[in-house]
Amino acid sequence: MRLFMKDRDYMYRLMISQLYYDGYQQVATSLSQVVNAYPPCPPSDKLFRVTSAFKQQEEESKEKETIYGLDNPSNGLDLEFDADIQPNTPEPALYETIFLTAHKGPARASAFNAEGTLVATGSCDASIKIMDVERILSRENLPPEIQETNLEVHPVIRTLYDHIDEVNCVAFHPREQILASGSKDSTLKFFDFSKASVKRAYKTIFEVESVRCLAFHPGGDYILVGTQHPT
Repeated sequence: MRLFMKDRDYMYRLMISQLYYDGYQQVATSLSQVVNAYPPCPPSDKLFRVTSAFKQQEEESKEKETIYGLDNPSNGLDLEFDADIQPNTPEPALYETIFLTAHKGPARASAFNAEGTLVATGSCDASIKIMDVERILSRENLPPEIQETNLEVHPVIRTLYDHIDEVNCVAFHPREQILASGSKDSTLKFFDFSKASVKRAYKTIFEVESVRCLAFHPGGDYILVGTQHPT
């Protein structure tokens, strides 16, 4: 039930941001007051992009069924055709830095959760930070004094300390509020970040070599771990 309400709240925030983006400030403000959206929603066309992508995917799926009578299992790259397709992503020069984490060393790992609402970073200083993406996006619309003093709008919601060497990889569990991390200290750790006071891992698995990479199975029941060891 809690996850269901959180998903609906996220949907409302997308609607409000889209209305602001399209110029319907009065409607967006009214909806924001009704659903008690906090922190403030920044203008964004994410809802339009998600809807367009889903519509395109749905149309392509129907087209495949019409042509082949079933889903095409091949998703290979056609070098003659696909090479002529122009990318629709912005040029690198158009990207802007909107937030910097306060790690004391280089960040070696990062990962988004399945919904794209959280991002985690792992650093050479052995710490891990979990950030709220919506707070990052809305931060630039807030006064500087609120950005620095109000913890309710600060993007970093968790800072985890349990490794004793640099963090090489991080991954969110697909369903639960669990973050897995692998480190040069030859350990794999699991953090339950649903609790605001959490700092340490609730479970640690020891390896014989540095943990280089990891990934959860989409169902969340298994995790694949790669280490520096050749096996």
